[in-house]
Amino acid sequence: MATLRWTREQFQAACALATLVSGLLIGSTVIPFEFGAPVLGIVLFIPGLATGIAAVYFGLRAWRAPKNFRVEVFPKPPAWVVAAIAVGSTIALGTTGFLAGRAVAPTAAATPALPNAAVNADLSLSFPDGWREQQPSDVAIALREPIAVTPPFPHGAEMIAGVSAADGPTLLSRDLLARLDGTPSAGARLRLGSLSAYEYRGLRPAGFRSELTLLVSPVEVDVPGLPRTGVVTVVCASTPATATAFADRCRTIASSLALQPGRRPLPLGPSVRYATLLSRVLQALNDAQSSDDDAIRTAETPAGQADGARSAYQAFAHAAAAVRRMRPSPADAAAHRRLLAALDTATRARRELTAAAAGGHAAQFAHAADRVRRSVDQVREALSGFRALGYDVPG
Repeated sequence: MATLRWTREQFQAACALATLVSGLLIGSTVIPFEFGAPVLGIVLFIPGLATGIAAVYFGLRAWRAPKNFRVEVFPKPPAWVVAAIAVGSTIALGTTGFLAGRAVAPTAAATPALPNAAVNADLSLSFPDGWREQQPSDVAIALREPIAVTPPFPHGAEMIAGVSAADGPTLLSRDLLARLDGTPSAGARLRLGSLSAYEYRGLRPAGFRSELTLLVSPVEVDVPGLPRTGVVTVVCASTPATATAFADRCRTIASSLALQPGRRPLPLGPSVRYATLLSRVLQALNDAQSSDDDAIRTAETPAGQADGARSAYQAFAHAAAAVRRMRPSPADAAAHRRLLAALDTATRARRELTAAAAGGHAAQFAHAADRVRRSVDQVREALSGFRALGYDVPG
């Protein structure tokens, strides 16, 4: 067997280094235990203990050996040392394999059991044992038939779910936005069952002691008597000290959300269906407007101007009617309303222009033409709102 010739001091230094490594491994087990990962702490402890045992044994051999001695690369220790190292290594490897298996297991395996359910007309929410339903607290968000559940810990924490009438790109209700210091930026995009949602963390509405995490997702509603769209809103309310941990639990439970019949999830960001319909309407309007304006400019008689103006008026009226029939997502609703208002204004201006041309009133025609130009600018400004939302619209 190959051998090395070390001095006793060199071998003692090597054993001291091994003892130091053992101490670091054993000492580091405190960190996983503090963060709720005791199995990882055991994985670190066992090899650390085995290293320490081996270091102490060989250190004692070196202390009792002559000052200059021959040491084998693989000296044969007593059977109890071999057994301790074998047992420790086996347990460490087995535990490591167990943790690796858990790490690659499907996410559903880590999801807590949710045997209970809270239900309203819009959605259902499953929740674990120990939680209970209660009347929702006031969190500055108007929800339709809200449901609320509370955990046994932390005290005062609450999870509320329902559908709001929020609109605009944030999908947050106006009541809540009015209580916040500025408009918050959306965080991560999440999947909540069949829903796509924005997450807002760390919200502190004025007048409330709780810190809120909100999950918001747009939906379409086909139920007589209800608004055609809404925003599924999940509120996770807790004290600032426990808000982060509770928000994580709340988000896991929110993944159980299911919509009732007549409700369909809408995508986040620009809607392909809405973009297609809007582009079709605007392209037809632009073509008609260009042709009709050319006809007005080249007309040699008031009757010719009236024909061109009437055609333009009909094109704008048709476009306004088509946009009015469209169903925007809640995120696009505000921009949709501005565009519809601008098209209605442009339609009225074109109607006045038609009447002035048909009556041969030059002064009224000039005044109406000025209104037409201003209304066209309003339509262009309204379309810029869609571009800010990520839409590529003609105009």
